[in-house]
Amino acid sequence: MPSTDGPGTPRRTAARATGAGIVPGAWAFSLAAHASVVLLAFFIVWTVAAPRDDRPPVTVSFEDPGPAGVALVTPPDSPAAALSPDTPTAPVPPDASPAPSLSDEVARLTAAPLEPVLPDPAPPAPASRPLAAPAPPAALLAERRLPEVRFAGLGASNAERIVYVVDASGAMISSFPIVRDELRKSVSRLAPTQEFQVVFFRAGEALAAPHPADQLANQARGVRLIRAGKSNLSAVSAWLDTVQPEGRSAPAAALEIALSLRPDAVFLLSSRSGAFTGGGGADPASSPDALLALLERLNPANPSGRRPAVIKAIQFLNDDPSGTLRKIAERHAGTGGYTFISRQELKVE
Repeated sequence: MPSTDGPGTPRRTAARATGAGIVPGAWAFSLAAHASVVLLAFFIVWTVAAPRDDRPPVTVSFEDPGPAGVALVTPPDSPAAALSPDTPTAPVPPDASPAPSLSDEVARLTAAPLEPVLPDPAPPAPASRPLAAPAPPAALLAERRLPEVRFAGLGASNAERIVYVVDASGAMISSFPIVRDELRKSVSRLAPTQEFQVVFFRAGEALAAPHPADQLANQARGVRLIRAGKSNLSAVSAWLDTVQPEGRSAPAAALEIALSLRPDAVFLLSSRSGAFTGGGGADPASSPDALLALLERLNPANPSGRRPAVIKAIQFLNDDPSGTLRKIAERHAGTGGYTFISRQELKVE
């Protein structure tokens, strides 16, 4: 029986035979395994390194912004938008829809309903700006502009043109300084927008104040109204000192001059009674009836009863039994147009 432990036994022989057959197969398996690992690593590396899309790489340039006149659009989520605002992109394609034809536009306008054209509404007035008050009537403006004229206790409102017709006859010698002072007071209260004139009647004549402009020019242009400015008032005041009472009292000529100036108000002051007689006897033109007729002609009433001028009368020193001045005031001034100033009130002889 062959031995299993010694050399040359059948067991050793079988083992050698088996080892000689195993060596080539183990090497082949090892190579295959290594090749598989290498292929797997290559596949993983290729998969990670490969790009995920087919887009070309982004190129950034700061020197060539692209052709002029082409509108560029860069999507907000694009990497190029985050890199630079000058990155050129594809131009925006024009609208492919065809333009409407003329007939289509006419049809559209014809089919559309017409809307009324309304005017633009006026802008509302600011709430903070007060509304303008309505303009006052012209009469109120005139009253505000023209102060009331007062002379010897009588007044006239809203008069722009005033004439004083004053007795300067011999009967006024003792009281003439008082009358002169009353004249100065009255004209000094006039506004520069008012005009006036002073006409004395004495010795059968009328004596009017010369215009200061005529005195400066050394020429006479006739009797005319004088503007109540300061320099004119001073000139007239100086002229009053040159007038002295004399002769008889005849107011007709003085009233004609006064009313020819188209005044708004006339103040008539006289001390004579009856027929305005003077040193040479009665003056027919100054009789009560003749004087009233003269004034009716020079200052007629219109159909409503109004006259061009208001004539207010002052009976001075002596009462008049005939009531001539009272009648003149009643016809040409109405109620409140007459007053009587006695010697006792003035305390003159």
